[in-house]
Amino acid sequence: MADYRDPKVTTTRKSGASRWIWIALAVLVVLLLLWWLFTPSADPVATDAVVGEEPAAVEIEPAAPAN
Repeated sequence: MADYRDPKVTTTRKSGASRWIWIALAVLVVLLLLWWLFTPSADPVATDAVVGEEPAAVEIEPAAPAN
């Protein structure tokens, strides 16, 4: 009886696939977070917050009348 193992005492390990799924999900979350942090904002108020001098007015001379 030296080779007998009680099935209630032994433990079974989960398959390696579930571990890799959790690792892949964690990597995906980190990549999405980095993309969100470093993507420029599409909000024009946030991007045009710096106020500079207005350009000088350009005067346009009227064209000579065509005969």
